Amino acid sequence: MNVHKADTIRNIAIVGHESTGKTIFTESVLRLCGEINRMGSIEGQNTVSDYTIFEQERQKSVFTTLSQVEHMGHKLNLLDTPGFSDFFGEVLSALHVADIALVTVSPTNGPEVITELVMETVDARQMPCLFVFNGLDKDHVRFEEELEALKSTFKGVAQVQYPLETGESFSRIVDVLKRKILVFDAEGRMSEQDLGGEAGKVDELYASLQEAVAESDDALMEAFLENLELNEEQMALGLSKGIQSGAVRPVFCSAARKLVGTSRILDVLVGNYPGPASRTAQALRGTETVDVACNAAAPVHALVFKTVNEQHVGELSFFRMFSGTLHTGEELVNATTSNSEKFGSLFSVIGKNRKDISEISAGDIGCTVKLRGTHTNDSLCSKGSLMGMTPIVFPEPVMRTAIEPEKADDDEKMSTGLHLIHNEDPSFSIRQDPELHQTIMAGQGEQQFNLLLEKLERRTGVKVKLVKPRVPYRETITGNSDVKYRHKKQTGGAGQFAEVWVRIRPGERGTGFVFKSEVVGGTVTIPFQQATEKGMRQLLDEGIIAGCRVEDVEVVIYDGKMHPVDSKEIAFMIAGREALKQGFTESKPILLEPIWEVEVKTPDEFMGDVMGDLSSRRGKILGMDSTGKYQLIKALVPLAELYDYSTTLRSMSSGRATHRRKFDHYEKCPPDVQAKVVEEYQAEKAHA
Repeated sequence: MNVHKADTIRNIAIVGHESTGKTIFTESVLRLCGEINRMGSIEGQNTVSDYTIFEQERQKSVFTTLSQVEHMGHKLNLLDTPGFSDFFGEVLSALHVADIALVTVSPTNGPEVITELVMETVDARQMPCLFVFNGLDKDHVRFEEELEALKSTFKGVAQVQYPLETGESFSRIVDVLKRKILVFDAEGRMSEQDLGGEAGKVDELYASLQEAVAESDDALMEAFLENLELNEEQMALGLSKGIQSGAVRPVFCSAARKLVGTSRILDVLVGNYPGPASRTAQALRGTETVDVACNAAAPVHALVFKTVNEQHVGELSFFRMFSGTLHTGEELVNATTSNSEKFGSLFSVIGKNRKDISEISAGDIGCTVKLRGTHTNDSLCSKGSLMGMTPIVFPEPVMRTAIEPEKADDDEKMSTGLHLIHNEDPSFSIRQDPELHQTIMAGQGEQQFNLLLEKLERRTGVKVKLVKPRVPYRETITGNSDVKYRHKKQTGGAGQFAEVWVRIRPGERGTGFVFKSEVVGGTVTIPFQQATEKGMRQLLDEGIIAGCRVEDVEVVIYDGKMHPVDSKEIAFMIAGREALKQGFTESKPILLEPIWEVEVKTPDEFMGDVMGDLSSRRGKILGMDSTGKYQLIKALVPLAELYDYSTTLRSMSSGRATHRRKFDHYEKCPPDVQAKVVEEYQAEKAHA
């Protein structure tokens, strides 16, 4: 493949909801660009993008796959992404390094939840985008209806095509920009016909498009108001400006499986959409944000957006060059770790196939192998220009589970293997929770977890089981108590003696544990008071009634007794510990449970089921809002009720609803819940 400058490169993220044909659209591009002789299929498990065993067995994309092709003297870097919410981290990685978002939409279901999530990122990054109604050769197509849904959901939607027919016979598209009917043969070749009876409708659509283009630029609006139309040159310039600013988002038609519409979309991407030089990236120098221009002569600044561990090869690193030119054999510095990395090889990529290249320059995307300590989201730069590119912001976890190996002696092997997988995919986290005494994995959902554990078993041989995670309840009190506790032990030699008088009362919420002294006259010396406090603090993490952390308790030591021989620090530690136990149980102890704020985005038809399910989980509905044909429901739900929520929500909505969650606060447990938690703890303690 030829070396391309930034103005002849297009970095395109192909994104959209699942089953909207992203992978097949990529296949159609590869076929038309001569990279493959025959298109694969999802069912045949032979597409270029879905080449891993994980994807072939699932018959869906779970990773972002890079394919680099040439069209009309331009290099197209195609990033085919998953359309399932569990793998949305892959989508965010692709959008972070792309300059154009090609959003596939179902002509039967229209914009769906993942479409909206994608467009939130597109809006935030101010990316040029286009919509492609793919699959117009299928049955039950509702193009006009779903086009209206698209227009009502997103800003800037501009119709530039419509199908003359749909279903199996679909092969003709009316193109408003060309003012022609485009006809596609079985090989995807395009020919043109006059509009005939479609001229009137095209005139109306062209007038609407001119208005949209004029609104994107003050000078064009002035010309439009003066002449009530734009000339051909103004229209071409305005369309490109409108696309680049995001004010105009054209809608195209396609049946990628039959190669219908793809070649026209490629022509528009090359002719009307901007290259990498049109966007300025940002880097961080300490806390300072620095603009990085797309300049091949500048120092190198690159970001690793994807890491793949491939058997017999090692770690593959995919990176976007934001500036500079990189040659094989050159050394860069990892801005995250400050370590040097030597680039022994550089590759261009089509799916799993790689070709050696000698250099890669600003605006392009490349691949290398065997970087020693560089992983996803690490930045690489020239020596002397140490800056990290703005990192990918991965989605917050929406599901947590505890995991443990089936064989106890595999614990360390499991932990090491999962941390290596996390280097590839930062959209999940893994940590040993000292409070819960469990290994907790948090991520995007059950399907992501299953994939991670399958990876782990294939690579390390470790089999892991998922376990319901414990809930980090808190113990506190609502009443007061006054305790006089004496510890006395005689063992034949020197004994142990300590007596402490303490008042125990509830503390302010959020104050933790507060220990105060009101001792007068030296009845308990300061070292022994400190030993008393130390003994009490030993209980805080262990818990008293349910094995949970103790918080928001205030203890005042006001008197006590010492023995001139037998009083020791250990005696006062024991006395303090036992005094707190006794006083705590006498002070109306309660459990506090963590409450999370949950936001669910669901199609209208599932709203009743979603709200009913949230209520059954002791959820408190905070409010509802609408966005397009989706409803947003906000609720406060106890964490104890959220363990299987992702799976249940997906099941009740046929995979069309998504949710986000975040910790909100702690509040008092209902008595029945508290009784059950305490009972389970006491039973577990007795069994141990």
